Amino acid sequence: MVLWTVLSSVPYIFTVERGNVVILAVAALLYYANYYNSEDAKQRWLAYLGLSVAVSLKLYPVLMGLLILQRSEERRVGKE
Repeated sequence: MVLWTVLSSVPYIFTVERGNVVILAVAALLYYANYYNSEDAKQRWLAYLGLSVAVSLKLYPVLMGLLILQRSEERRVGKE
């Protein structure tokens, strides 16, 4: 149901119609958001790859990289 709502939304149809690469950046960011905190190293690596693809297409996904920095700060606090 949610997938249908997203695929039939006006912004999605507009980006597909215009051939905009934003849709690819959003897909890569969604993958990153789902798996950046995964216990599986392969999934986590692919999530970082998705973030790098999104950043190479558009600049604003750099903000999602703040999740990595926040996570690394939590690890440092836990080791003290």
